[in-house]
Amino acid sequence: MKKLAHLRQGIGAHTTEAFTRLELLAVVFALVLLALVTLPVLASTKPRADRLTCANNLYLIGRACQMWANDHNDSLPWWVSQSEGGIAFHPLINNLWFNFATISNELETASVLACPSDPKARVASDFSSNPDGGFLNPTCKNNAVSYFIGLHASGFFAERYFSEEEALAGDRNLRIHAADRPCFNGVTLASAIFPRPISASPVAWTNAIHGAVGNILTIDGHVEQTSSDRILDTIVPPEFQDPLDIHLLMPAR
Repeated sequence: MKKLAHLRQGIGAHTTEAFTRLELLAVVFALVLLALVTLPVLASTKPRADRLTCANNLYLIGRACQMWANDHNDSLPWWVSQSEGGIAFHPLINNLWFNFATISNELETASVLACPSDPKARVASDFSSNPDGGFLNPTCKNNAVSYFIGLHASGFFAERYFSEEEALAGDRNLRIHAADRPCFNGVTLASAIFPRPISASPVAWTNAIHGAVGNILTIDGHVEQTSSDRILDTIVPPEFQDPLDIHLLMPAR
């Protein structure tokens, strides 16, 4: 019996008392307070991370265009004849997806054509016509593109057309003045902007992707986040004068 009593005494010496109800409530309160402090911080970092991913997507698009232009006399597909591998005067040139598909060999993946903040973009897995996420499948195509193309952009090093600071691509959420059936390179376009005069242009970012700001890729490969009041500073080259036609090919959906 003495041995049993000593054994019980020894066990009791190593047991730990449980939390009291008050201590448990204090721990729960501390966890709730920590969540209230950290969740808004974590939530605010996602839009910033998405904007950075979007900017990186545009950078990769610019690099792909540069690689394509390096092999085609410093010109981009819409300025290069079909006989030379371009798409000038091609009947499908008014389809944004067709323009991006032309440089698909230079793009790392089809997913870079979709911005993570774009709620309407369907991320394509590759450039096949596979119904399960193939870019060339009808369920993707323009639905998998978050960016416009500036059709006046000629190339990264060619100076025979316009400025190297001109917009090559950018977020699709632009409010534009679309002319009826505008024409570029002899082909009817899906969309364009016609600011006449520039100072009265209605072009502005909508809140569809990054709020009241957006990313623009220039011909020299620079990606800049800009507000609505500075869009035309990038899209419109300084040598352009009124009257003016600026053609942007948008992802019609």
